[in-house]
Amino acid sequence: MGVQLVQDWERRSKITTPESVTLDFQLAGPGTRFLALFLDLWIVMTLMTAITYLLAMLISLVFATGLTSDTDELVGAILFSLIIVAQFLIFFGYWFVLEAFQGGRTLGKRALGIRAVMRGGYPLTLSAALIRNLVRIVDMIPPPYFAVGLISMSLSRDYQRLGDLAAGTIVVRDRSYRAPASGLYFAGLNPAHVLHWDTSAISNADLELIRRFLARRTQLRPGARYSIGIRVAGRFRQKVAGADPNLPPEVLLEGIVLERQARSTRPTRAA
Repeated sequence: MGVQLVQDWERRSKITTPESVTLDFQLAGPGTRFLALFLDLWIVMTLMTAITYLLAMLISLVFATGLTSDTDELVGAILFSLIIVAQFLIFFGYWFVLEAFQGGRTLGKRALGIRAVMRGGYPLTLSAALIRNLVRIVDMIPPPYFAVGLISMSLSRDYQRLGDLAAGTIVVRDRSYRAPASGLYFAGLNPAHVLHWDTSAISNADLELIRRFLARRTQLRPGARYSIGIRVAGRFRQKVAGADPNLPPEVLLEGIVLERQARSTRPTRAA
């Protein structure tokens, strides 16, 4: 868990999900984001320097052997190209790979306790990670002042640099995603128990909302998932007669859907 090392401008972002639930995130301000960027740049420059040094040693070794006397110019061009390609891959690949596969967090972001997420609260997608990091080169103009990115964040309500605006992302503090204890999830449900529930007060529109949440819950961060689940379940808990009032939110919602499915398959009595 990261530690807040700088005094940042406090700002929050409220997002309304398709389930009509409002999520409240604490945004990472420019100070925190630039400190994370500084740490990431230090790591990237260290990696680039190390790779360049190793390739330079390889070039010296190749020419020292005298095996390439007839093709010195070609070999030199190839090895020099390898250095350029390696630096490019490290510089752009570092942010893309870590953000895409480590929950929107680079090493710098992890140290500062922040992460990039989709504007709607979803985890960062591959395409969004690619876009926001390709546009990073524009945000960094003019180096090393990053004036474009700083101006964009200053003018944006959600502290979004151009890469964020292009990819539809925001950067939030991890603590605004803190999930409750895992025991609050999935306490288990005996399918036979729901047959005694009365969900007649649940309308078809209510049922569709519940289905939408259950279908997309795995795409949400744990904290956002629980927050939405508990609010959606809170709307319908009093409408379900016979259900245990202590059922966890998602278990209750799954039970409602299960009961309605069971009801639709029950044979009707002849008049």
